[in-house]
Amino acid sequence: MLIPVTVRSSHEIPAPFGFDRNLGTLICRGESIEFSVKQRAAVNLSVYDATGKKASTLVNTMLAPGTYQAAINGALPGGLYFLRLQSDGISRTKRFVLEK
Repeated sequence: MLIPVTVRSSHEIPAPFGFDRNLGTLICRGESIEFSVKQRAAVNLSVYDATGKKASTLVNTMLAPGTYQAAINGALPGGLYFLRLQSDGISRTKRFVLEK
């Protein structure tokens, strides 16, 4: 399920490609994941379960430079997950626990 992505601020210079450094390891349902894109590119943000199986695709589109937010899918059960942010051959992964 593709979740709408919104630009938080188009007036700021975007941070380097990756997740917001304040993203914790415990995430509640409906909480937003903040990430930055430094240049216009195709971006994929997906959630994988502990076995490596893709559980959800949050973003899969072209994005302009900026800081974005995407909400975690509320249909996922609680447990250990990995967020993978990919763009232009670069990949960032962050482990998190989704609260039940």
